[in-house]
Amino acid sequence: MSTPTPPRPNATAPAPGDAARPSRRALVGWLLTVTRPVLPPLLASTVCRVAGQLLGVAMLALAAHAVVEAAQDLAAGGPAPSVWPVLSAMVVMSLAKAALRYGEQFLGHTVAFSSLELLRAELFRALARRAPRVLTTAHSGDLLARSTKDVDRIEVFFAHTFAPAVNALLVPLTVVVAIGIGTTWPVAGAAALTLVAAIAVVPVLGQRLAVAGSRRAVAARAALTQHV
Repeated sequence: MSTPTPPRPNATAPAPGDAARPSRRALVGWLLTVTRPVLPPLLASTVCRVAGQLLGVAMLALAAHAVVEAAQDLAAGGPAPSVWPVLSAMVVMSLAKAALRYGEQFLGHTVAFSSLELLRAELFRALARRAPRVLTTAHSGDLLARSTKDVDRIEVFFAHTFAPAVNALLVPLTVVVAIGIGTTWPVAGAAALTLVAAIAVVPVLGQRLAVAGSRRAVAARAALTQHV
């Protein structure tokens, strides 16, 4: 007589780990701990990102300065200044910015794909420790989604999130300080107020809706994978 198969949980029942969902800080800390052996190039990727963005700001500032200087010379009745020094500088800066962009993407994706290897190994070790009980307490489709698509999404954190987040903090601060040193601090204060308003308004308006939509999409994707 065959042994009865233990019943699988109902499709509408919450997953076993839902009651103790880790905080975002704990999750990021665990992620950085697991992937620590491959993280050093991420710092270089971040430096490339910040330097490239600062070069972009410098190009705009140089072009604006050249236009204002030419207008002042013409208004004073003098000859128009040569554009070649400015164009040459902008060409060099553009090439450097392109090289930094390539370095950022190359190094960031190097870390990302190396991290995927470590995370999948960690996942399979965790599943091996819980076998065969894990097959009776979790949906096979959910396990498949976690081991493939969910792990793949970590690539976005390393290749497209960490460096831009650091850049979003450092570049505006650097630009505001440069404005204060190059012009006056009241002008820098006005620029800083604009940045603070953008930082305060945009997350409040968009973060909650974006997170809720992302969670609904993940749940629907897991259900579809389980069904298929």
